[in-house]
Amino acid sequence: MIDHKKEILKIIGSLSYSKQPEGVFRDWCCMFAVSMQNSCRILHDERWRRAERKYTDCAKKYSRDEMSMMSDMCAHLVDLFERDMFRDHLGSIYMETFGGNRNMGQCFTPGNLCDAMAKVSVRVQGDDFGPVRISDPACGGGATLIAACGEMHAQGFDYQRMCEIDASDLDELCVNMCYVQLSLIGARAYVRHMDSLSGMHFETYETPMMCIGPL
Repeated sequence: MIDHKKEILKIIGSLSYSKQPEGVFRDWCCMFAVSMQNSCRILHDERWRRAERKYTDCAKKYSRDEMSMMSDMCAHLVDLFERDMFRDHLGSIYMETFGGNRNMGQCFTPGNLCDAMAKVSVRVQGDDFGPVRISDPACGGGATLIAACGEMHAQGFDYQRMCEIDASDLDELCVNMCYVQLSLIGARAYVRHMDSLSGMHFETYETPMMCIGPL
């Protein structure tokens, strides 16, 4: 059986012979997020063009073969979610490899703690009172939100239909990680790049399921 997490780390290592490994990881998450964001936008307006420029700025650092390796990383991440859907895979990779952003006091919540928090806090009674709304103003890679969706699923509820998520973080890498992972589990979410303390807002991204609208 392929160890997809190990394969992702191996590719990051291969791409890092002339680049910083954390930079490779950031560029990959950015390009993955933008590719999904812009696929949901019908209008190729300034917002769409701004995202395309972000993608291009990342992509021009890599050769054609290296971009192909980036695509392989995307496939390995999708396979990770196929095997274990309700897990913060990107957060795990980032913390194990880079240890978080110390300048921002960053430390992602461990998966088992997220699961425990979800079990004691998620109590779904039914779907007669509108959507269940979950907010995380410092979402990191989305670990607590993914765990909440997993707990709703374990209780027999369709989180893709019943749940609306509002996630935000100051670190753009975290925004991209959270966006990618909530998109891959099919969650309906707004993921905001913002400072939750000051209220300064930079950008909001809708996951593909949120773009579809109420189910």
